[in-house]
Amino acid sequence: MENKGISNKLDAWLAFLSMDSPEMIMELSSKYPEFKAMYEHVYNICQNVEKVMSMYSEELKILDQNTVRYMVDQMQEEIDSQRA
Repeated sequence: MENKGISNKLDAWLAFLSMDSPEMIMELSSKYPEFKAMYEHVYNICQNVEKVMSMYSEELKILDQNTVRYMVDQMQEEIDSQRA
């Protein structure tokens, strides 16, 4: 990116998803205004660390529940095969 800059919409998306420099994001949003609202949304989410951690904790809870279900299913299959 430093060598050729942002020359099209694909470059803009790649820059938006990979950069964390406020100066570069401001430059990007001035050239492509549609990114400004998305950046503001992401910025606001990141400002609320408690909400981010809550989302992360909820995802871990779901993963744990799925793991428990999988393990129970595996044990049930083993019990069924031993009975047979």
